[in-house]
Amino acid sequence: MDSSVLFAKRAGRACVRTGIRGAMLAVAMLALAACGGGGGGGSGGGTPAATNQPGAVSITGTASQNQQLSAVVSDGNGVPASINYQWLANGVEIAGATGSIYMLTQAEVGKTVAVRVSYADNAGFSESRTSAATAAVANVNDAPVFSAGRYGAVTIDVAGLRDSGFGIAKTADGKYLLAGTTNTTSTAHDFLLMRVNANGVLDTTFGDQGIVRTDFSGGNDAIYADPVIQPDGRIVVAGSTARAGNINFALARYDANGALDTSFGSGGKVELDFVGGSEWINGVAIASDGKIIVAGPAQAIVNQAVNFAVARFNANGSIDTSFGQGGKNSHEVPRYNNSDAEDIPSDVALLADGKILLSGGISGRVGLMRFAANGQIDTSFGAGGHVVAPNTSFWETGIRMDVASDGRVVVAGYSDTTEIGSHDFIITRFMPDGLVDASFGTGGKISTNFASLNDRGYDVKVMPDGRIVAAGMAGFDHWSGRDNFAAVRYLANGQPDTAFGFNGRAYYEIGGYLDNVEAMYLESNGDLMLLGSSFDQDKMAYDVALARIRVDGNFDRSFGQPYAIKREGMPDVLIGTRASVSDPDVAGSGNFNGHQLTIQRKGGAVPAEDGFWLAGNRVNASAPVMVQGVAIGTMSVVDGVLRITLDAQATPDLVRGMLSTISYTRSNASASGSVQLAWRWTDETGAMADAESKVVFSDDYADVGDPRIDTTNLSMTNHWKLAGTNLYFNGADLYINASARQMNSWKTILKQTYPSGEIYGRLDTYVNTQINVRMLTLSEAVSLQGQPNRPAAYQTGTFWTSTKDPANGLRYYTINMATGAFAPASETSRYPLLVMVTN
Repeated sequence: MDSSVLFAKRAGRACVRTGIRGAMLAVAMLALAACGGGGGGGSGGGTPAATNQPGAVSITGTASQNQQLSAVVSDGNGVPASINYQWLANGVEIAGATGSIYMLTQAEVGKTVAVRVSYADNAGFSESRTSAATAAVANVNDAPVFSAGRYGAVTIDVAGLRDSGFGIAKTADGKYLLAGTTNTTSTAHDFLLMRVNANGVLDTTFGDQGIVRTDFSGGNDAIYADPVIQPDGRIVVAGSTARAGNINFALARYDANGALDTSFGSGGKVELDFVGGSEWINGVAIASDGKIIVAGPAQAIVNQAVNFAVARFNANGSIDTSFGQGGKNSHEVPRYNNSDAEDIPSDVALLADGKILLSGGISGRVGLMRFAANGQIDTSFGAGGHVVAPNTSFWETGIRMDVASDGRVVVAGYSDTTEIGSHDFIITRFMPDGLVDASFGTGGKISTNFASLNDRGYDVKVMPDGRIVAAGMAGFDHWSGRDNFAAVRYLANGQPDTAFGFNGRAYYEIGGYLDNVEAMYLESNGDLMLLGSSFDQDKMAYDVALARIRVDGNFDRSFGQPYAIKREGMPDVLIGTRASVSDPDVAGSGNFNGHQLTIQRKGGAVPAEDGFWLAGNRVNASAPVMVQGVAIGTMSVVDGVLRITLDAQATPDLVRGMLSTISYTRSNASASGSVQLAWRWTDETGAMADAESKVVFSDDYADVGDPRIDTTNLSMTNHWKLAGTNLYFNGADLYINASARQMNSWKTILKQTYPSGEIYGRLDTYVNTQINVRMLTLSEAVSLQGQPNRPAAYQTGTFWTSTKDPANGLRYYTINMATGAFAPASETSRYPLLVMVTN
């Protein structure tokens, strides 16, 4: 009998394949069973095992920057639904590139690209294949990215004498809606709605270059409430319009692009005469069914009483007659202590149970009023529908509120501590049932004074962890216009949150004159967007003002427009200390060869007035640009325009150094006013990036960004003091009391943890007749280590400093305070900074 036995591996065990020629059937069947065979016909009697047919991967698309490549997988055993992808550049994995498609970036320019795939095919075989590489990725020119620096705030002139912001909301894509009023003539105002990008720049895709004006009746129209964004993206705003001697409720609705929604009311607008007197909307909320609830004061014609009022509109703008009394309701509160103070609601909140809560001032007290969902007064709340907090001063009022997750209500406002007027921030907290929360502050209330006469809280937010932040104004000298943006933050128990600003308080000079916060938006990370207005002394007009404040209470320097201060008697002022430029194409060459920077006055240069300096040298005729002893290009000023052209020596580090030394002067600088400067950076192909900055002219030492000494400690004669003990920092601003001007001699070393460009751009580097704030000279920096009485904080450690070296211009060094070792340093790592302040 002729038989053969073949051993093979299958599923991890040995099996026997037996030739059946002359063999017993039992043996053959046993062999087939062992190999997984079946009782099929023919020689062998079963289905052959699957064989691996290797897969393959290829790439489709163009190997050029900003083009998309796609991976195409084929496999004879079938391509599975799940495949692992990894894209490679010159054989190195590209981080995060794990999809079937990949968009080529600047980082891949000049490199070959391949894709590696791994998977199990439909027959169960594991595959790992790498495609052939593309040709080297071709470059596509990128426009440069240029910034003249950021300050933390922006002002917007809508070409009116009084442009003001009263309400703010954030869109789903991170932009901000700003609502308020702008005047078209000296006697007429319009609704104002603007949209700005996340960096504070107007979004030109919205309305007319980012701005929408809406006129109701040719009179005075204004939006006072925060705009509300509907789920479909449409925007509801509310305020007032003046008609025939009366002031009426007014609403408007816009589509997501800023066009009036003609399906709402009459051509997108709604007007309601409440009781025939003066009425305006301060708050608006939208219910889940799309109905719109508004609240504000309504003045009766009969007795001139001003009362809390609410109204409800259907989604199409028609009045909802099922609400209150024909769609509206108002409630008059008995006078407290025979007070003649008006009752003015300033905010509305729609509660979870459908009830409607209003906050404001009631008879000279902070108060709340609650209406039922049907618009009737909720008599189960407080005293017949309202509650008031006990007065602790002559007169108090509530403005906006926030309802915490636990139902407690926090109201911002201000008090009049004397009959003749001295105002303080006040925050009042109520329990859900309307009782004052006695666990908060003193008797449910906190009062905050900024050491000024006119402090007012206008808006408040409760953070997720229970902390409370409020914003408004701090009027240090209201009669002369020294009002500032102001913010305070408290712990949940009412104690100051010392992690914010200076002992829980911070104030911000936007334009240096009549700065006032009206509304606030709380970001998820604790940052604040503060909206209001600022008075421009040069134009004698108000502008909308918007500032971004970090969670620590300092300006967010990545936001807004930079400015510099030029003092009377100073030859010029640095304008480029926070400027920056980047261009992805420079990564390959390593330099800005062929790039050009121009700076001139916005609207046209004035050659007889405008002048520019670079590294301390006045720019006139064409001259080389020298940075750290290296010529990186040429510069000239022709007809009032500074033009700098760079060559192959202009590395990114040297260009940053060059920008930080650019300064501006105006030959007829007055005691006030400002100049807008237009910057343009052009790359070697002609691609451009534009930016703007402002120079403010003043001889007032309390002006924007000017150093002033804090009154807490003036004993600084000829010895070192830490900044925290005698100076107050607000962001990068140094505050010094005016009385220090009379001191004969003092010096202070300041330790600041911001990048130096954010400091010495704010502290002028030139001598004036009373106070000189400047960078250290080289010899002064070296001599620091020899001071015998320096504070303990400076006994050891290595610090960064920037100096003005007469031979080489602006230089950066480290100094070891223990050994005195002094060495050049990289500009990119220069913090903390040591700054010398001396008279």
